Amino acid sequence: MRRSAIAPALLACGVALVACRPVAQDSGAPCAVGDGDEVELLPWVRVRASGTRPAEGHDWARETEAGPATVRDDVPDNGWEPPDDGRAVLELDLQPWLGEAVSLAWLEASWQGQEPELSVALLPGCGLEPSQVLDWDEPGEALGLAGRCAGCVELRVLGGEDTVLTALSLTSREPGLATPTLPTAVSALVDGFHPESGLIEGFYGQPWSWREREAALVTLARAGMGLYLYAPKDDPYHRDQWREPYPVETVASFATLFGRAQQLGVRAVFGLSPFVDYDAEDEDDYTILRDKLLGAAQLDAAGVALLADDIEFEVDVTVDAALGAQHAAIANRLLADLRAEHPDAGLWFVPTVYSDERLASWEGAPDYLRALQALDPSIPVMWTGTGTFAETLVAADMDTVRELIGRDPLIWDNYWANDAWDLLSGRVHLSGYQGRSSDLHDAVLGVGANPQIQGSLSRLNAGALAAWIANPSDDTELEGSTIGASLETGFSEGHRGDLTGDGQLLLRVMRAFDGSGLEMPGNTEMVSHIDTLTDDPEVSARALLPILAGLAVVESELHHSGLDSELVDELYHPAMRLHHEGLAGLWALQALAERRAGRAGEGALAQARAQLGLAAESRFVFSIGAVEDLVEAVEAVPAQDAWLDPPLVVPEPVHGCELGQPWIWRPFPNVEQVEVHGLPGAETVGGVVRWRPPHAGTFTAVITADSAMGGWGWRMVELRCWPS
Repeated sequence: MRRSAIAPALLACGVALVACRPVAQDSGAPCAVGDGDEVELLPWVRVRASGTRPAEGHDWARETEAGPATVRDDVPDNGWEPPDDGRAVLELDLQPWLGEAVSLAWLEASWQGQEPELSVALLPGCGLEPSQVLDWDEPGEALGLAGRCAGCVELRVLGGEDTVLTALSLTSREPGLATPTLPTAVSALVDGFHPESGLIEGFYGQPWSWREREAALVTLARAGMGLYLYAPKDDPYHRDQWREPYPVETVASFATLFGRAQQLGVRAVFGLSPFVDYDAEDEDDYTILRDKLLGAAQLDAAGVALLADDIEFEVDVTVDAALGAQHAAIANRLLADLRAEHPDAGLWFVPTVYSDERLASWEGAPDYLRALQALDPSIPVMWTGTGTFAETLVAADMDTVRELIGRDPLIWDNYWANDAWDLLSGRVHLSGYQGRSSDLHDAVLGVGANPQIQGSLSRLNAGALAAWIANPSDDTELEGSTIGASLETGFSEGHRGDLTGDGQLLLRVMRAFDGSGLEMPGNTEMVSHIDTLTDDPEVSARALLPILAGLAVVESELHHSGLDSELVDELYHPAMRLHHEGLAGLWALQALAERRAGRAGEGALAQARAQLGLAAESRFVFSIGAVEDLVEAVEAVPAQDAWLDPPLVVPEPVHGCELGQPWIWRPFPNVEQVEVHGLPGAETVGGVVRWRPPHAGTFTAVITADSAMGGWGWRMVELRCWPS
């Protein structure tokens, strides 16, 4: 975190900042004062908040701009917005990554709006009783924490009006700590190398952070793909203000990114989209455009891209041969000027007519594309296919565009894009790469995916694309999901815990959000069993039980996993939707079990409806209406005694556990076969659950059972695990 983002008064300290910063509070020493180098802890932590202020006119918050995780992004205008209606808590959990409490040094914050009333709780693990609570009377000054240890830190806020926490820094001087980094030694996990395929950051909405971009490069290198195109529509210097130079700090970030791409063997391409107001008769416009693209090449970008897409949405434009000739002439001139100084540099072009759908929309569209035959033969022309979102793509779909432009197109695939719906429904698209035939591979120059607004989730899409490119087939869904999960497991270096099971957890998440830009995300297996419940309630209920239990604990499992913190950030709110939907389904199954035992199950149905209400508060989409259908189907099942008694349960489960000691519980005294969901490494023998917690904190588990009498049941427990 940059010190300049905290408090201007601190800058006068210069290199002696640690020694001379103002201190809001000093204190005693319950643990040893660290004497190592000062290390920023924010990259380690799991960030959660008790609430976030809803976006204006909506019932939900805009997570990418106002959620708790924004305190560690590199966008200064973003920040956590605590609710105005009372106390809120920002939770920083160190335990999942570090596995123990660590000594702290400083806590600093930067606020917009009214400074709130603050206190800071230090806990051995999140959800446990605090060991200390400190008043932070001067939120604009650093809070000294030297000599204090914690595995979890809570920032307790009594919100001021329009309060926004824009930046946060939590540091330690404990010896042996180092800030987690992206993988430094990168070896490809997918066979072959495909230089013209990769990722395009080309969507509308909040652009990726610099860390997300570097992480994308790492994934591309591991996935055997060699192309990254920078072209986010809402970067003002990319499109709306393309004539303006980038700020100095942004130029430095580009230099770092392009250098990292070279190190990894990935071509990073810098794009500009000037044609909304580019004046082809104004030589000054050309000079500005040329110099800005040359500047990127001088920063070691492998090439540049010229984008002419979607200009008709903002200006009146005549799409004809003259426009195509103009675009081709500008691109060729730019390439010549570029190669005069950088002989190996390339240029990519995105035309105004970029799909068959657009080809049919303008009378002059065929002539526009024919004019692009004048482009230098080395310039790839990007094409989305049959439409902006192409449900299917086969080799024959490329025949017309190939004939018109005189070369194989490079596919710009919006298959996973979710920018068009971000404000409305919050779609997460994690399906495998589907609907693309095996013969397409040899009919195109390559495939670039323009994936999701969520940069970390887009890495999973990259893995699915890599699976198809390495082994083109009509159905690579399972293989693609598996590779996507494998690429992500152990992604950040420095985690101290056991990473076993992270890949399977990610696969479960990807199957829950199996969707694309043309298909709403959801769990297809769950939906199929719900659809057959009326025909065979017992079989469907038993099939649904582990699926729904897994959904109910996904958020807890992600929180305690070794997965990249930014990936967990982006999955938090979608996973909470899964949590409530899973619980609603489990309560519905409980009601079904009671009805098959001759009882009404009304209490369980009321619980199911309450969980559906909580799920509906989320804007994220999951199997729309499926769990509601399950509840309705159970309500329609008549209460009749089918000799299917639900298993007995222990009235008061054991909630506490201690590190180093096994947690042992028999939740169903009359059942031998039970399954545990949410406790990594847990074992069950003869109906007894045994588990050793990996670190302190709060864990959520669901335990399911089939009784010998033929019924089924489940229990959810929240375990608070203390240090030994």
